Amino acid sequence: MKKISTDNVEVNVGAEADEIFICSEEHDAEVQVMNYFINIIEWELLIMNMNDTAKEGDFERLEINCKEVIGFLLGHSIFSKYFGELVNFLLLTKHLLSPDMSLRTLEDVFITTKGGPGKNKEADLVQENCIRNKKDLIRSLEANKTEKAVMRACGAVDTCVRVGRTVDGCLGLPKLSVNHTKKSSVKDLEILVKCLKTVHPFKYHKGRTLKSFCNIRKHPDRIINMEEMLDLIRKKVRTFFIDHS
Repeated sequence: MKKISTDNVEVNVGAEADEIFICSEEHDAEVQVMNYFINIIEWELLIMNMNDTAKEGDFERLEINCKEVIGFLLGHSIFSKYFGELVNFLLLTKHLLSPDMSLRTLEDVFITTKGGPGKNKEADLVQENCIRNKKDLIRSLEANKTEKAVMRACGAVDTCVRVGRTVDGCLGLPKLSVNHTKKSSVKDLEILVKCLKTVHPFKYHKGRTLKSFCNIRKHPDRIINMEEMLDLIRKKVRTFFIDHS
């Protein structure tokens, strides 16, 4: 096998196929600005893919996303609780459940509250919003939190939410949302483009540092020690299915 090295990549030319490896972590540490922007793009592409998967209700792509997210979560922190949830979900749907139960579990991940193509939502997110609305209504009871009052409040929560939204619409109050409700102004975009042209974030400049993110990696999912990851998965399996059996 012949080894060819360049400033950016390392190419191993073999008899069967060419293998291209990412440059070493020591080399990555010398281009912190480019690392930062590439890291942002990788996270954004992952989030966009997950949002599109949820809207389409594509449970086949969901399994692929879960496997990909494991690397991102471990690259961020080995103590991530979502890592354990993903391992549990994949073990159940791919190995432990019957084919029918596995399909039912995957189909129940997404629901649609209004109907129409591309309007699915995550079932657990809808449930969390419902619980939040119930808590807000129960909290408003203050000293009148009797058992019957709490039951009535929980039963009327959907109607109360609809009435509140209707009143807000009549008063012209904007709907609370975590997403952007309007496009960025042309002036803001011009400032952003000007800054990017000055920085040239995707042009290789050796030695450019970034004080705020000096330890950031170029690829958040490619710094995983496979032996450590397999050991963590074994511990999760033991916790979920062996210690509680």
